[in-house]
Amino acid sequence: MECLHDWWRYRKEELLALVKKECPLYVYNEESINDTLFDLLAVDAIDDLFYPVHENPHPRILRKVFELGADFKCISSVELDHLLRLFPILTPKRIFLKGVTNIVPISKAKPVELLLKILSDRYFTFPPMEKRSVNFFA
Repeated sequence: MECLHDWWRYRKEELLALVKKECPLYVYNEESINDTLFDLLAVDAIDDLFYPVHENPHPRILRKVFELGADFKCISSVELDHLLRLFPILTPKRIFLKGVTNIVPISKAKPVELLLKILSDRYFTFPPMEKRSVNFFA
């Protein structure tokens, strides 16, 4: 059985060719990201799955998380602004602000009302005790 994390072994020559062109570099396997997200999102006991933006804010990874329906955890207003620039239709319920105590102004294109909505949705409403949230890769 092929291990999800061994994908690089089967693409060794391709990866070595990339390193000859540019080094250092980060390489991500989209299939591994898909499989991990699908598996976690399929767990019935998990109501919300939060991807921590600070772990990897690359637009293609964030787009994959967005498209597959996972939510986002931001720990700074810079991350929040980055998310809102990438996904202007992102709803407040899909954003969890953790530890953001010093909110700096968000770009003019993002109304303060949205930030207040995010804060009020996440910090001033309490889900039922049976709800569970899981951080993805955190």
